[in-house]
Amino acid sequence: MRARTPNAGEFYRVDGALTEDKPTKLKFKEGDLKADWAERGDVEVIALQKWAEIRMPITALNAAARVATLSGDCPKWIIEDQARYWLENALELVDAPGEWFLDRKSGVITYKPRAGEDPDKIGAIVPAMDHLVRIEGARNLRVQGIAFSHADWSIGPKGYSDSQAAIDYRGAVRAQGAVGCSFENCIVSHVGGYSIDFSKGCRENRIDRCEVTDIGAGGIRIGETAIRKDDADKTLGNIVTDNPIHDIGLVFPAGVAVWVGHSAKNLLAHNHIHDTCYSAFSIGWSWGYGPSGAQENVIEQNLVHDIGRNMLADMGGVYTLGTCTGTVIWNNVFHDIWSSTYGGWAIYFDEGSTGVVAENNLAYRCKSNGFHQHYGRENTLSSTGPRASCTPATGTATGSAGRRTCSGIPPARKGCRRSGRSRGWTRSR
Repeated sequence: MRARTPNAGEFYRVDGALTEDKPTKLKFKEGDLKADWAERGDVEVIALQKWAEIRMPITALNAAARVATLSGDCPKWIIEDQARYWLENALELVDAPGEWFLDRKSGVITYKPRAGEDPDKIGAIVPAMDHLVRIEGARNLRVQGIAFSHADWSIGPKGYSDSQAAIDYRGAVRAQGAVGCSFENCIVSHVGGYSIDFSKGCRENRIDRCEVTDIGAGGIRIGETAIRKDDADKTLGNIVTDNPIHDIGLVFPAGVAVWVGHSAKNLLAHNHIHDTCYSAFSIGWSWGYGPSGAQENVIEQNLVHDIGRNMLADMGGVYTLGTCTGTVIWNNVFHDIWSSTYGGWAIYFDEGSTGVVAENNLAYRCKSNGFHQHYGRENTLSSTGPRASCTPATGTATGSAGRRTCSGIPPARKGCRRSGRSRGWTRSR
């Protein structure tokens, strides 16, 4: 682990809130920051805001006023009062077993061994690239049983201020224009951004039984933030099944286990997602009722638990955004969803979510509730069994449709099957 203070699991608190100045300023409490950290220019503040984080070097420090100036700006909509933060990247912070510090000028790594480790037998891998594989225009490529590991990350001179989902960080394995390709029984680990990334023009590809772990940002990315007009440029019809995705968001906590942007007709099924700092699934990338390319996605029979880990807020097991007409969320199990403050929901319809069906899901031990709708329309929350199955810890589900009592475990349903209809996937009965 990169050397930090306070050590893992502990935090400092901002005295008030980050400012809207350009660059932003942080008021710290007596004794938390040292004046010479600003002189070095590479000691980083990582501050957890509402649903995203900032990671920025300290550039100036007024000890008398207890104010540190950071390297970049922080969007006002994510600023949180009394936010938690920690610091990284100083030699004197190496004080806990497993922590390390790299002096980039000298090239010397300082490491504090864990109990039982022999310093003479420890090896260090220093990645030099932010991605390992780039695939462009491939057809029917099959990748089996390969481990992809050790890709770097960077933040630039102004640091990094996330807007949502660590969206600026691509995959270590990234594809564009790939059709009919598959990744099977692979491992992606120890990378700084996302793992596998299907972007512009990727169609009918498959990620199956691939483990994703020890990831700096998020797990799997499908689609883009841009809406493509030409059919050949659209990303759709991809399959993500039976993948264990865990221990992600270790550098950029807002990373999502499976992020789907403007992409349609994808199947996300039988995945086991746990130990994340933010949402498990994120579908859509349009705020409100405007154009969106995230229609007719299926999220079914996934096991999602122990997400959030009290790191960020405004999150869910499945998070939808914008017009997602024809998207269905069914037969999933969600439990132990723990946001930092508000918004630890199993199913969360955020701004403008439209045309989504959530059916026959089971949720319990959620920080807030099993279901929440910010604003949206033409959505359905239901169960095929005699009782609803969106059971939060409180035994209630809330949303714009009102309040209902939910309890009971739903009957088993068969999954999805291929359909000749335009949606691509339909329920099997």
